[in-house]
Amino acid sequence: MTGHAQLAGDVAFFLVESTLQSASLYLLVFLVTRVFDIRNPGLRSNLWLMAVVYPVVTPLACHIMLPRSGLHLEMKLLENALAGPIAWLYTQQMLLYLIVGGVLSLLFGLDVIRWLVCGLRAGATGAGGEPGVEQAARCAPLMREIGRRSGAPALPEVVCGTGKRRSVYTLRWPRPRIYVPVGLARRLDAGELRAMLAHELAHLQRRDWLRLLAGQLCRDLTFFNPLAHLAYAQVLQATEEAADDAAVIATADRLSLAACLLKVQAHMQGQPIAAAGFVHRPTNLVRRVARLLRSEAAGPYPAWQPRAGWAVSAVGLLLAAII
Repeated sequence: MTGHAQLAGDVAFFLVESTLQSASLYLLVFLVTRVFDIRNPGLRSNLWLMAVVYPVVTPLACHIMLPRSGLHLEMKLLENALAGPIAWLYTQQMLLYLIVGGVLSLLFGLDVIRWLVCGLRAGATGAGGEPGVEQAARCAPLMREIGRRSGAPALPEVVCGTGKRRSVYTLRWPRPRIYVPVGLARRLDAGELRAMLAHELAHLQRRDWLRLLAGQLCRDLTFFNPLAHLAYAQVLQATEEAADDAAVIATADRLSLAACLLKVQAHMQGQPIAAAGFVHRPTNLVRRVARLLRSEAAGPYPAWQPRAGWAVSAVGLLLAAII
């Protein structure tokens, strides 16, 4: 088997195995969370993240990385179909470098650059003049109160700006900050503002930015697989629900958080949603508000659920290994 055919087989195996493994893991996690009614958002988030990351890492390591280290797996697919185009690309060295560099930059660069650009834009926005200073001073005692209740060792800075972004967001770079539009801060009463800050602080404490960045990179690496996008949407949903739960625990006020979510959505009406990576899917706001009104947030969940999560992980890894 020629080197071109071997590389073609590696690529074909990566495409096929990624789709099959993500299908099996996605269906497994979906059925288990529904059948056993797993209400722990943190557990669900970890399970969905497994459904995104594992189908990418496993075939990539087994059928692309391992052969480069001297180990080679004999099972190949579509060698004859892909060997010809790959052999032609090898004769066009400059074109090959441009394609490979462009694809890698597109897949991995969009998500990383998006985080960095958000930090640069936020830093350039500033406090938004006198109205921003006024609203930031209003947020400061609420943030200290939340920090005492949640036991946070360090509190982020709250910046109220007048930039184009109409939604609240949190960044850890270059330092932990919570950015709140001045117009939105004016619309929220003290209880709603407290709930919103507690939600954003929970994202920082849970290091959700790192979890979501890893999920985005793995999702975009298999952009051809729609199941990876669905699984990442579930990761995003569970992450937001977990932050909602933490905010309810810190404030003991689920109704204020529900009202805050609705006001934030109303404030953002008419603003186009910027795409992140190849696919952007907002969280299900109706579901989040409904679970808050039904008192599901921060509610007790059975002690066997973490053990069920480990069992699902073991079965998923076994299925992925077999496939």
